[in-house]
Amino acid sequence: MVRWARFMLISAVALIAVFAIFHLWVLIYLIVFGGFFATAIGRFTGAIQHQGMSPNTPDWRLVAHTVKVNPLVRFLYWNMNYHIDHHMYAAVPFHQLPKFHEVLKKGLPESPSSFVAGIRLVLEIKKRQRRSPPSSTCPGCPRHYRSHRMHDPGAVSPRESSNRKELPCTSIRETPDSCSSPRAWSC
Repeated sequence: MVRWARFMLISAVALIAVFAIFHLWVLIYLIVFGGFFATAIGRFTGAIQHQGMSPNTPDWRLVAHTVKVNPLVRFLYWNMNYHIDHHMYAAVPFHQLPKFHEVLKKGLPESPSSFVAGIRLVLEIKKRQRRSPPSSTCPGCPRHYRSHRMHDPGAVSPRESSNRKELPCTSIRETPDSCSSPRAWSC
């Protein structure tokens, strides 16, 4: 590990020197620092998508967030901002995820409206986790979908829900696995 880090550092310094000698300034940014800039979007969206969620839960809606982002970020990130959809049906090609999301969105938790809103959500989750660790968040899902999938006897069935209301069920639970039981869904 240490050898690899030294190799990477020496290689970066050598490339910077070669590019500077030949006045290829743009290559310094593209080759040497390109990996940092290219992965920054992925790291931020990855944090937004999985931060504070329940890792060992069979319901994929509790494992990840879907984030609404602009078309450029969607393109650069291969539509992986539709992360719940991606986890639920991993075989769906990335270019079909936006259309597929339209089919699934009635049964999914509400998505952060932007990249900045997603960062705010992560900061809020981290703040809650500092107050009562370990904890995870259970996002609110439409009542009709939850009752259909989770068999909650107190919820409205899909046929009865003409006015599908979202439940404000975004509380932090004591343990990461508590979201997996139907009782943890009762708000």
